[in-house]
Amino acid sequence: MAKLTLVVGLAAGYVLGARAGKRRYRQIKRVSNKVWTSHPVERRKADLKIVARTKAAPFVADRISDAAKAAGQALRESGSRTPKYIPAIPTHVVDHPHTGTDG
Repeated sequence: MAKLTLVVGLAAGYVLGARAGKRRYRQIKRVSNKVWTSHPVERRKADLKIVARTKAAPFVADRISDAAKAAGQALRESGSRTPKYIPAIPTHVVDHPHTGTDG
């Protein structure tokens, strides 16, 4: 609920700032940056990162593993040695691997 409130507030600030002109927009941006970097928000962001790493990532890995097992089982049951559809790997993924700093 708090996340939704934040998003709605930022959207409203953007719209109001756009209508009021650049000066008001800069003021809203300055205040929103202050809020975004405040200690309570920084603590909450850190908590969410920990939750994502400890709970969400293993959950996603389990779901992917389950899907791969189900696909393998379906292939074995169908008697097919090769899948009918093999998705292509996009060349931009192979040619330019991710080198970001987001961990």
